[in-house]
Amino acid sequence: MRRDESDDAITGKAHEYGEKLEHRADAQKDRAADRLERAAGTLRERAHAPGVVPERAGERVAERIDRTADYLREHSSGEIGGDVARYVREHPVQALTGAVVAGFVLGRILR
Repeated sequence: MRRDESDDAITGKAHEYGEKLEHRADAQKDRAADRLERAAGTLRERAHAPGVVPERAGERVAERIDRTADYLREHSSGEIGGDVARYVREHPVQALTGAVVAGFVLGRILR
């Protein structure tokens, strides 16, 4: 096998594995969107229960969670990765704060 043929074979395999990884990432992204929608529904239910979550705040957070789920469905994993990297570069403190707050809120909701 000549060097050019060997390089082509390696490039082809790398492309094949890249496509498989992208498909897996997209499947995970869709599952995450489903879970987010369920979390938003749970939050809406609990927002209407007395003393659990203030109703207006619960609705606002649920709305944002739904928008995030829609964003995940409408964009490829590559687009999302680029958007996240760009946002973190431009707003590192806000990105870290948002991640901590989101983790805390989701943890409280999904108990």
